Amino acid sequence: MFSALNGLFSVFSRGLGLKITVAFVPPCAVAWAFFVLYLVNLNQYEPGNFAVALWLGMVGIGIGSAVVIWLILANIPALRQIVLATIGLAKGDLDSTIPYRDRRDETGDVARALQIFKDSAIENRQLHREQEKQRVIADAAKRDALRAMACTVETEAEVAVEDIVQLTAEMTKASGKLHDVAIHTSDSAAESSLAASDAMASAEVVAAASEQLHASIAEIASQLESTRSVAHSAVVATQTAKESMARLSEATARIGSVVDLISNIASQTNLLALNATIEAARAGEAGKGFAVVAGEVKLLASQTGKATDEISLQIAEVTDGVILALEAMNGISSTITEVEMSTTAISAAIEEQSAATSEIARAVHHSALASNKVSSLIEGLTEAASQSRDLSDDVEKDGNRIAETVAALRRTIGRVIRTSAPDVNRRMYPRLGVFMPCKVATNGRDSDGVLSNVSSGGVGLTYEHHGIHVGDELTIQFSGFGSAKKVRVVAVKDQLVHTAFAQIDAISPNQIQQISQEGTQALIGKAKSDHEAFVAGVLKVLDGSSDTKASDLANHHTCRLGKWYDSVSDERIRSCKAFAAIVEPHKRVHAAGRSALENYWANDELEARREAEKLKRASRDVISLLSALSKEVRSTCISDSR
Repeated sequence: MFSALNGLFSVFSRGLGLKITVAFVPPCAVAWAFFVLYLVNLNQYEPGNFAVALWLGMVGIGIGSAVVIWLILANIPALRQIVLATIGLAKGDLDSTIPYRDRRDETGDVARALQIFKDSAIENRQLHREQEKQRVIADAAKRDALRAMACTVETEAEVAVEDIVQLTAEMTKASGKLHDVAIHTSDSAAESSLAASDAMASAEVVAAASEQLHASIAEIASQLESTRSVAHSAVVATQTAKESMARLSEATARIGSVVDLISNIASQTNLLALNATIEAARAGEAGKGFAVVAGEVKLLASQTGKATDEISLQIAEVTDGVILALEAMNGISSTITEVEMSTTAISAAIEEQSAATSEIARAVHHSALASNKVSSLIEGLTEAASQSRDLSDDVEKDGNRIAETVAALRRTIGRVIRTSAPDVNRRMYPRLGVFMPCKVATNGRDSDGVLSNVSSGGVGLTYEHHGIHVGDELTIQFSGFGSAKKVRVVAVKDQLVHTAFAQIDAISPNQIQQISQEGTQALIGKAKSDHEAFVAGVLKVLDGSSDTKASDLANHHTCRLGKWYDSVSDERIRSCKAFAAIVEPHKRVHAAGRSALENYWANDELEARREAEKLKRASRDVISLLSALSKEVRSTCISDSR
């Protein structure tokens, strides 16, 4: 009862019912006022009609009021229900029933229109759900496709980079072999040069001894001039020996044949000296001086033979001319043996000795010239071998830098692919670059290491590891962790070991933020010191206190700052203005340093000094930007902590 009255009261006390009631009360009050005035006037002038007028007026006003109340009660609640239904539909309530759809008035029309709207909304909701379902499926398919594409690109890039790395390694290995060959060639050339110098000195001594022998033979020949006619056969043998020696001279076109010629001449001289000794003994007092000279010649010829044997071990060339010369000398020996049967043969033998000695002197002179030429050629070979060694060393260093640059390219490709869109990033947690010392325990042995990057899922670290494989467990002690953390090795690339935390040892985001800030500051500080050391190293070369070559310098990708820059994926750092601005001056630093050393070793010291000034200016820009980057990173981390 009370709720019904309350509902009835609410019909007239708010909304359109209140407005109609408020609009009805004034005319109703005016009507009552006029009616009362009319009754007063009627009672005064026509009292007999007062009762009729009173009842008729009250009935009329009552009927009018009843009609108004009926209109309000018949339409306002229905209209209010329609409004509530409309509000529900606007809020998405499609489960409520639309009332008064069977009415034939405007309220029914509105209710039926709302029902149509509701049906359309239900269909739209179902369509939207279906579209949302399809969108989720499409997004998943797109995400899978993007990840597959990114994985394919990264894999193909990895394969290409690995091929380049392998080719570079092979090139470096080949250049290393070339370097070893160049060193061996240089050492051999130096030894050959020393042996050639010794041979040239021995040849000069033999030439001097040959001159003395020739003088002694001439003296004896003048005493035995009368016996020359009986040495005809010895002359023929000598002519044969000369022809053999001519063939031997033609065989000395190559440098090594010179050594053979010296050896043959030494053998001939030794034989002739022996024969001369025999002849001097037969000549008696007249041959004593000749015997002494022949002995010295024999001794010097023996020394020459030893020197030529040493050279022969280096040159390793022996020709058949020696055999021919020995055969000719055997003929001479046979002829001189026949001369022994007659004293008249002594003159022919002496004449043969004179001719042979002259030939020896000429051959020794040519041998000295050839040895001098060989020595000059070997000096040139030594210089070329030294240059080849330096060039092969440069090629080996360039190969190592190419490998480092390709590794930097691999890191850059991976970073670009992973950060190009959130859908293609397979990493669950952002990886932040740091440079913090730590202790690594593995297989019961502790090692010093450096944290290279850190994330909520794991860390990357560098240390001298031996026999580490994927799946092994390590224990890392680092002050930022608070306690020792156990990690599992997930990848090993060169000196960098990628690890994942055990679930119970995961670190909090606050720890990550703190470690990242401290690690980034430490890395920037180390990059500064490395950069200053690079500049100082170049300037030391220009001051003459270092022999560093341009090929020894790292480029702007393979230095510590370049490696860090290429691998940074932390958007807080990459969004810093100083980070984007540091690339160009850093590149100019390495270009100017390399150019300065190239010009210095090319003896263009003036241009080297100019490049050094460029190096200093670019270095100041880099140091300034690193300081600005340090401030920006610190400010960014403070803002994030707030």
